[in-house]
Amino acid sequence: MNSLLNTHDSTLIALTSFRIPYMGLVNTQQNQIIKIFNILMVIFMTPTLIARIYGMNFILLPGSQTTDGF
Repeated sequence: MNSLLNTHDSTLIALTSFRIPYMGLVNTQQNQIIKIFNILMVIFMTPTLIARIYGMNFILLPGSQTTDGF
């Protein structure tokens, strides 16, 4: 019985030692995916913000009072 418990404990320690580096790799991959999502968000957010501002009905919007304005 004692031998079985020792085997169980050593197996548990071995599995834990394999799990920690694997979780580190998974964490690194998730961080890179989130970094790509953040870059895409910044790329798409800038034109969206500009379109929102110029899409509003302002009276004193720069360029709106000129003949070549929009």
